[in-house]
Amino acid sequence: MKYIFVLIQLVILNASFGQTIRKIESLQSLYVEVFFNSVRLGKATGFIIKSKTQYYLITNWHVVTGKEVGTKNFLPNINQSPNIIKISHHSNPLGNYVVKTETLTLNFDTLYRQVIFDGKLADVVAIPLKDTIDISIFPVDYKITYEPLMLSPTERISIVGFPEGFKTKGLPIWKSGLIASETEFNPDNKPIIYIDVDGIGGMSGSPVYYISSDYLQKDLMQIHAIPAKSFFMGIFSSGLPSIKISYLWKSVFLKLFFDKLP
Repeated sequence: MKYIFVLIQLVILNASFGQTIRKIESLQSLYVEVFFNSVRLGKATGFIIKSKTQYYLITNWHVVTGKEVGTKNFLPNINQSPNIIKISHHSNPLGNYVVKTETLTLNFDTLYRQVIFDGKLADVVAIPLKDTIDISIFPVDYKITYEPLMLSPTERISIVGFPEGFKTKGLPIWKSGLIASETEFNPDNKPIIYIDVDGIGGMSGSPVYYISSDYLQKDLMQIHAIPAKSFFMGIFSSGLPSIKISYLWKSVFLKLFFDKLP
């Protein structure tokens, strides 16, 4: 009955599109643009999570700073950090959109929360949403991680975002890639997983999912077959363009941070 209810709910919510949206994940990725005052500095993707008390937009650190997370140097063609971010939210009825502006800095102080691991910055930030009036929110359930799964390199994952800002009726594009490193290891001592997909501008901040018709779950040395389900893998980040490899920040790591948000 649970699955029937969800399907009916999606059909009703998306009646204004004239077609049924088959994947709730298509509603979870949001197109964002960053500005310094009125000057647009870039475009990217974000998604919303719900803490104990409020909603946060999640995207990359380099999106809201214009800097490379390792060196802290400005990215190519950028010489100024953004101070506002504009988010294209779903509105009611679904199929309409409203752009909300959130402030990133105030008097040189950052208004977003940075993610730290081993005393170093992860390429992830959580921006508290101050204006949620007249928008429809479809938060990612970040607690449904891939942790129980036996995932291996060459497993297919989906990155849902806005490459070069491209969208269809405001909805994101699904790009596929393959897991390219062992998921239980941390390459270069970072909580990341390499993925075989070429990063494109605008995809930064995209949520990444593992979706399969079935999967295997490990439980007390036994293996169980479980029906289809979507699992949050993490957030897409900058790639290695010279070898056409990108990476994601692991959801099992991010969950620890998200759980502590007020």
